[in-house]
Amino acid sequence: MISGLFNEGATCYLNSVLQCLLQCTEFSHRILHEENDGTDNNSPPIAKNLQRLFAQMLFSNQHAVRTEALLRSFGWSKDEVYQQHDAHELFSLLFSALEESSSEKTKQALQSFQGDEESKCPRIPPP
Repeated sequence: MISGLFNEGATCYLNSVLQCLLQCTEFSHRILHEENDGTDNNSPPIAKNLQRLFAQMLFSNQHAVRTEALLRSFGWSKDEVYQQHDAHELFSLLFSALEESSSEKTKQALQSFQGDEESKCPRIPPP
């Protein structure tokens, strides 16, 4: 059984994105196997906290796990946790931070979420 996530304020958008990413096998596998000690640069240890959170969701006996450490690694205050954010905004923030602090293998997994000109939907003319 996969554990759920506590709502730490107004974090339903965060929980939705994280639960979807956990279900993306290639992505979650790369994050779980990332060797990131958080000391390779001055950025917050977002990759390490995401790795820990995914492991807790997959392997703990808890009904739900907390996202506080991940939220702190974004540099957010307690007040910011209660502000409504957008799922796309969080997705962009998370992926930018992961690109800065992850290995080449994980960066390759992140690229699978980026489109290219060939994969864009064609423009449908109006009726």
